[in-house]
Amino acid sequence: MKKIFVTAIVIILVILGMRFLSREDNWICQDGQWVKHGNPSSPIPETGCGDGADDRVVSYSDLDEKKNIENYLKDNINTLSPVKAVLGGTWYVLSSTVDLKNKSGVVTYEDGHIQEKKNFSYIVNEKREVTSLTIN
Repeated sequence: MKKIFVTAIVIILVILGMRFLSREDNWICQDGQWVKHGNPSSPIPETGCGDGADDRVVSYSDLDEKKNIENYLKDNINTLSPVKAVLGGTWYVLSSTVDLKNKSGVVTYEDGHIQEKKNFSYIVNEKREVTSLTIN
């Protein structure tokens, strides 16, 4: 009886391990709409589904690049902004849209007093890490 119990526990742990270690959490384009597959850590893609693109699974490297750009903007918006914050405020990002194909995007940010919406362009290395980002 003890042997069966241990075997059952091992099987359950293996199944749980496969579920949580597999990379099945992503967005899939089906019939022109993004559909959640699992529990993606990134927000729903804003482009690429139903706009002439083939139905496909979003690659993890694309999602990683998008996340890297968003994090880079959040961490560096105070030095990247061509506009200075006013009245002692500091910039923080409200939203961003990343166009992976054109290596560009739009960022909306504010300092508590004024809001800016600017285009940006970026360069990433082979690891999809930001090496340069310029707000226009």
